[in-house]
Amino acid sequence: MPFLIQKRFISISLLCTIFTAILPAETDLNAEPENSMNQTESAIETSAETKTQIIFNPIIFVRDLLDDKLPLRVDFGAEPHRHGSMVFGAAYYDWSENLSQSFRGEYDHYITSTNSNTELKNTEVRSIVLMPNPVVFFIGDSDIRSKSIFSQFNIGLYFQYSHTTTNSGVFFSSESNPSLKNSGFALTDMHQTYRLIGPSFGYSLSIPIHKYISFTAEGFMVPAFLVTLYTDSDTTYHYGDENSSDSSSLSFRSLSYPYLKQSIAFNFFRYIRIKGQMTYQHFDLRAIVSEEDNNSSYSLHTITLRYGGELLHPSKNRKKSAHLWAGLYYEMTWNKMYLSNSASTEYTGKWILCFGT
Repeated sequence: MPFLIQKRFISISLLCTIFTAILPAETDLNAEPENSMNQTESAIETSAETKTQIIFNPIIFVRDLLDDKLPLRVDFGAEPHRHGSMVFGAAYYDWSENLSQSFRGEYDHYITSTNSNTELKNTEVRSIVLMPNPVVFFIGDSDIRSKSIFSQFNIGLYFQYSHTTTNSGVFFSSESNPSLKNSGFALTDMHQTYRLIGPSFGYSLSIPIHKYISFTAEGFMVPAFLVTLYTDSDTTYHYGDENSSDSSSLSFRSLSYPYLKQSIAFNFFRYIRIKGQMTYQHFDLRAIVSEEDNNSSYSLHTITLRYGGELLHPSKNRKKSAHLWAGLYYEMTWNKMYLSNSASTEYTGKWILCFGT
């Protein structure tokens, strides 16, 4: 009997030891999923923070922007003049592969001076151009390696504002103008402001010709536009000890048409471009003379021809012509002006350097 009791006691002790050893193990097994869940949640939060940091990292954002990985694209550049410069910028946002919208702005400022034996003239021009295009369609494959035709169509608005200030001094003589009693010097201060607004339509066509040669055609049109022009002029005559002054103003307003721009280009090896561009604009206005009863008509025909070459850093797709580019062109401009019964023609030619991204 004592042996049996001792045997049972040893068995009970053994069971208790095993149970005690198993119980922490079971507790650890039950706790493991909770720890695993916490680790998973921590990993997700860390991943989200990493993604947030990547999205708002300016270096990565600029890299993706230049590699065409974002729906947003930007263009900006400058066109220096001899006496000033024109700067421009544009932004494009793709809502889908075939639908986008864009906004372009230009600011031009230059000063010219004319000195001669009989006249001194200083002219300052400031102008702003705004072109919002709420609807931009893309048709075709935009991949740069695609061998199919890729086209783009824009529908938007064209607005232009310009202000010109001219200060001039002219020597006059009574011999050349019998209406003047004496010879002297005349100072004129003139301010001219005009605004132009109208609907705009544009297109772009890219045609691959060979593996290393492609053809591009781009067009822009404002079929009709409303234009208003105001001119105020004050002239002071100085001769001897006497002075006299005169002032006049003109107001032009009318519906004119059209404004056209067409360019063609050949791209070679994706890094070189030969480009030609022609622009035609026509103003046909009626002038209301504030100090007279009669009306006078004013008509201006402007034709601009530009041709030259560009060096390119090619883009990743055909929605953008290039990432970086610089061009040198020669530009010729003809102005044919009609004012009442008089007509005049003006021609200018100049070299133009332009660069952008």
